Amino acid sequence: MGDLIRDLTQVEKKVIDLAKAMPAAAYEWRAGKARTTSEVLMHIAADNYFFPAVLGMPAPAATGITKEYPTAAAFEKKVLGVRR
Repeated sequence: MGDLIRDLTQVEKKVIDLAKAMPAAAYEWRAGKARTTSEVLMHIAADNYFFPAVLGMPAPAATGITKEYPTAAAFEKKVLGVRR
């Protein structure tokens, strides 16, 4: 379990660092019909809250995510500001 938590922590840091390093215009880039960069990042965030919620570890109330998948899908559609 310790190795898993360490790996997840490293991936979390890399994704956050990548998001912070991108210029604002990069968030709207999409490859063809794929999701935009912003949509991909929100999908990652939603799943990172949703999967633990399904396993009994509640997501922060502000996310609105519960054990029900539609709550994670709704979170993905939110538009959030970028912290730098």
